[in-house]
Amino acid sequence: MEGSWPSKNDTENYEISEFLKVYKPSARVDEKRVPDRPDYRVIDDVTGERFFVELTAVYLDNRSVPAVHKAALARPAGTLLDISSDNEKLERYKSRILERVREKVRKARKGYDTSLPLVLSVYLAEYLAIFFMRERVDEFLRTNEALFDDVAPFREIVLWGLPNGGFCVIRPSAKGTV
Repeated sequence: MEGSWPSKNDTENYEISEFLKVYKPSARVDEKRVPDRPDYRVIDDVTGERFFVELTAVYLDNRSVPAVHKAALARPAGTLLDISSDNEKLERYKSRILERVREKVRKARKGYDTSLPLVLSVYLAEYLAIFFMRERVDEFLRTNEALFDDVAPFREIVLWGLPNGGFCVIRPSAKGTV
């Protein structure tokens, strides 16, 4: 049974709705933004808080979607996908995550609207994310503390797509650049 890969618009709609389910279930999209600005303005229906969300999805590399993810859709129903724990791939994936965070911070610093708090949603979309158990995430954050302390103008970064619906909110410490 072959499935089709979702359009960019479908992917973004999925990412923002799933992100809000894990991060702030009482929030909803208030406005989809124009290019070169945060992707969405969101409002929390309970507290009234408004904030911007910038989305990014991280894959192992530029070939991962066609070579692995689209290929998985073409597999016969019931066929298991081999997702083995490969330390070399995990290290490359961690580097890719850091690269995407740096890229989004640079982009935001070049003129994003900061009239509202800004949150970076990092969707760990690669199958390898199943190996990001709490100990690995803690070690990843400790090892890269300097980067995560210097992410202004983002108020926080949210890694989601972790095992069992998990997510991790990263807030820069007071010693980071503001």
